[in-house]
Amino acid sequence: MGFDNAKGDDARIETTGVAILVAPTSSELLDGMTLDYVELEPGSREFIFMNPNDPHYIPPKP
Repeated sequence: MGFDNAKGDDARIETTGVAILVAPTSSELLDGMTLDYVELEPGSREFIFMNPNDPHYIPPKP
């Protein structure tokens, strides 16, 4: 993950005013993934990825 300029074949996904660019080579790997920006501890914000395509993925408990 990083910051980049859009290239002609990138997929652009925008939600709540944030644009995400996905390279074509990554699209299949990210199918079904959830990306969230959370505050796990006060003042500590980070991106979390919930990707069912990851062999080590453990779904969150309800």
